[in-house]
Amino acid sequence: VIKDISEWGTRLAMLEAGDADYIYVPPPYRPQLEPYVHTWCNQEEECSEGNADGYLLAYRDLPSPAITPAQFNWNINVEGGNPFIGSGELDGNGIPADFFNDIHIRRAFNYCFDFQAMIDDALSGDGIQAQGPIPAGMLGYLEGEAPMFTYDPARCEEEFKLADVDKDGIPAGEDDDDVWSKGFYFQMSYNTGNDTRLLASEILKAGIEAVNPNFNVVVVGMPWPVLLNSRRAGKLPIYVGGWQEDYHDPHNWAHAFLHSQGAYGRIVNMDPEVAAVFDDLVLKGATTTDTEDRRVIYEELQRKAQEEAVNIWMYQVLDRWHLQPWMKGFYNNPAYSQPPYNWIYALSKQQ
Repeated sequence: VIKDISEWGTRLAMLEAGDADYIYVPPPYRPQLEPYVHTWCNQEEECSEGNADGYLLAYRDLPSPAITPAQFNWNINVEGGNPFIGSGELDGNGIPADFFNDIHIRRAFNYCFDFQAMIDDALSGDGIQAQGPIPAGMLGYLEGEAPMFTYDPARCEEEFKLADVDKDGIPAGEDDDDVWSKGFYFQMSYNTGNDTRLLASEILKAGIEAVNPNFNVVVVGMPWPVLLNSRRAGKLPIYVGGWQEDYHDPHNWAHAFLHSQGAYGRIVNMDPEVAAVFDDLVLKGATTTDTEDRRVIYEELQRKAQEEAVNIWMYQVLDRWHLQPWMKGFYNNPAYSQPPYNWIYALSKQQ
């Protein structure tokens, strides 16, 4: 019997009472269970001792085919009004619809995001910084290359000052009527109940507001159906949301995030010239049959997605599973994995 228990405290109580054979533990809550773990294992079944007084069997550092970015909207829909962008003007009380169409704005937001704090605080150390739309271990991932952006407030300030949001040809750092002097206000969204995405949003908010007191980001939690409707309508200026693969191939990632008709690509609303380049590369990747030729194409997509700062490629989580001692047969299948289910058909109970 699989029970959908959304409230964390209830799930934990069921595990403690032995009423649950295993539970899904979101990253922010994982430290709470560490005293209960008697044995730690990885997916290769290499195990080490945990707490001698513990009783749980825990698997950690499990690859997860999921990427979570903060997704920009380069051309926000303002038809009928849009409360997410305040006044809708570059007046300190809002942002214009094409705010994120400026590459220096997008780069500034990337440099103002503390990726390591995200991993340490929101993921409890169970994750890596995403390099782009293609996850680690997948064809097209740039092995041996560090992600392009790191937390760097000085570079963040520099990029904001290079922006030209009012499009008068004068960089914002030299223009009292542009974003650095005027400031801005907008609302950033995440789906209510996802505490990891809440923390990610708050980390970005803190980084942005620390670099300039005229910058104001309000984090708004939204029920999933409401967020989806607002996203489809093109109203959200930026929100945190992830992608779980449908099938194990880099095309599933490249098309979803970067193609103008992709699940998330069409929400990004890229500049048409930029979108055309990505669309062409995505099509080439899908229609090329030689593996090494495909690798070159997807590596180019991965690199260009960072250079254009299409989104803030936040993190790729590493999963954990916590099981009661009577549970046997755990098998991690990352191509199937969708917490909290995984490959449940291999599990059995031996009292």
